[in-house]
Amino acid sequence: MTTYYKKKEIMAINVDKVYKSVLSILNKEQRGYITPDEFNKIAKQTQLSLLEQAFTLYNKELVMQDNGVINEGYADLPSKTKDKIDAFYQTGTLTSFVTGTGTLPTDIYQIIEVSNSNINIEEVDQNRLSFLNSSPLTKPTVDFPIYYKTPTQMVIAPTTITNPTIKYVKVPTAPRWGYTIDATYGSNIYDNRTFVDTGLVTGVGELTSSAILTGLTGTNGSYEFTKAVGSGNGWTNGVGTGIDAKLKVTVATNVFTIDVIDAGSGFAIGDTIKIETTRDTDGSNHMNLNSNLVMTLTAPDIYTSSTTGSTNFELHPSDETNLILGILGYAGVTIKDPGITQLSAAIAQANETVKRQ
Repeated sequence: MTTYYKKKEIMAINVDKVYKSVLSILNKEQRGYITPDEFNKIAKQTQLSLLEQAFTLYNKELVMQDNGVINEGYADLPSKTKDKIDAFYQTGTLTSFVTGTGTLPTDIYQIIEVSNSNINIEEVDQNRLSFLNSSPLTKPTVDFPIYYKTPTQMVIAPTTITNPTIKYVKVPTAPRWGYTIDATYGSNIYDNRTFVDTGLVTGVGELTSSAILTGLTGTNGSYEFTKAVGSGNGWTNGVGTGIDAKLKVTVATNVFTIDVIDAGSGFAIGDTIKIETTRDTDGSNHMNLNSNLVMTLTAPDIYTSSTTGSTNFELHPSDETNLILGILGYAGVTIKDPGITQLSAAIAQANETVKRQ
């Protein structure tokens, strides 16, 4: 029987809700505190474990289905479990693919199918390739191609195959509970901005402190710049390989505020952004800078090196209780009654509601 996979919309589990539930349970059990960094590391492993459990459960349920003990509709257990796995379904290609050899996508967890022009490519053990090539009857052809893979590459025969497609289950994106630090009390405050690896931290005035603004003058107004090449709406000078970021520079009586509108990617500590006096939204000098505006990126400017920016779990909402229990388990806490997680989640939600009032 052929199994058809399709990409499912990921129904995420809110990372802040899970973290607060875990903290509520730890407090009730008087088991101490788990830091955001510890939580993020444990949460990543727990999410991966739940995905692996879904594969095992799906196999058991298919056996039950073959034995006629699975019903249809809401009782169709294999379909429900498959939906959880399909949320991680991806279609990709091999990079640097030359003469039958290419680099695999870095986020592959399990390959589902490899094909070329709707013809499936069969996987074989590498040590069988010489045996298959020894006979015209078994030698790979365009109509009957084969492949083997290493940890990072895939080799396809015959080498005349030019455009293979890979369908696979991806590694879940690592969850992240990002935060800022309260200047008065030193407490951690949840930061709901979307984490972008190597991207600039988005928000109002985020780059102002890292810019050289002393003695800088310009015409009042707001001006937007993107990381681009060529004249017009962009900047071209500086150090680093970051791309696609978008800034807004606001000038008010020679007071400059630099907002990050789009995070972009590929930025690193020590990179510099330079907006020249000749730069502006249309390539002219409407801002009338008296000298170049230079920004040297520091750790707080980039999501990767800061504590800010969050990423939700990619698991199905029905896995929330198992997720909380799994995180507690990795933290060394065993809860015999799963109902306590639901209570703690309700408490955490109520606390958030009170804070917003």
